[in-house]
Amino acid sequence: MVEARKMDKKSFRNLVKKYLRGETSEAENRWLEAYDRKLDREPGELLSHDKANLIEEDIANRLRQHIQAGRDRGTKSLWPVFRVAALIALTLGLGWFLVIKTQLFSGQKQVSQFTEIQVPYGKIKKLKLEDGTLVTLNAGSRFKYPGHFNADSREVWLQGEAYFDVSHQAGKPFLVSTRHVQVQVLGTRFNVNAFPENHTAQVSVAEGKVAVQDVRKRNEKLLLLAGDKADYVAENQSLTKTSIAESEVLAWQNGHLNFKNESFKNVAAALERRYAVKIEVDQAIADCRIYAQIGNDPVEKALEALTVLMQAKLSGGGKEFRFSGKQCQ
Repeated sequence: MVEARKMDKKSFRNLVKKYLRGETSEAENRWLEAYDRKLDREPGELLSHDKANLIEEDIANRLRQHIQAGRDRGTKSLWPVFRVAALIALTLGLGWFLVIKTQLFSGQKQVSQFTEIQVPYGKIKKLKLEDGTLVTLNAGSRFKYPGHFNADSREVWLQGEAYFDVSHQAGKPFLVSTRHVQVQVLGTRFNVNAFPENHTAQVSVAEGKVAVQDVRKRNEKLLLLAGDKADYVAENQSLTKTSIAESEVLAWQNGHLNFKNESFKNVAAALERRYAVKIEVDQAIADCRIYAQIGNDPVEKALEALTVLMQAKLSGGGKEFRFSGKQCQ
């Protein structure tokens, strides 16, 4: 029996790329298959339990049917290499996974080209998808979408914040996948805030009905109607529902930022994205919780208001600022 020996990350990545080009030897193919068996026996040795589940649920289940179809036709199995390729995707980011997906199915009709958008700090970007869905992306957001949606669903990927006005298509749900939650709708207007550094996610509904689920708990869904908001906290994997006014859902698009019981470091990060500046926060006050509303003010005025609220000291100017303080007030 062939056993999967240890391999450094660079060699591992190169081996998968070599496989995708069809250049691996029989011995290398056997190594990949042995590695796949090792995943089944010892997932904890290779990944954390949660990440192993993410591979199985987010990647494997959606593609197993395509791979099985290839087996039924007598073509070479792609399942082992896709499993190990998924490991690299977790470390290199979703973009590399999408490239793998395109290459693996380049000879089939399932293939689609993906576009990735990175919105600069201080900017907001609007776009229209092929199905007519309108997307407004907040500053600092990353968004990936296919040039053509597949026959049974419309899936996009978000890191950051976006407002969606989804075109209704019966029987073809629209899916927004983020690091922690996935949102599913048919036709509605809603906002998703899922900046990865915050370790939280918020989904707010302006119109229609939305289903939100933790990506680790696929069998549990939280249903939201207009005026509902879902809050996800990664630390304890909690998903709760509260009420929200439509004006708050649309606030950031109208130049207003609303913070409710938010950590000061997350508020500073939001202001960095909005004003395209760098803001440092002393560790002593980074986790202080605050309530604040910031309108269409110049950056200096907005920061001065926070200085008063936090009873902190503000230094710097231009494009770089620093908040310092002794403790939460």
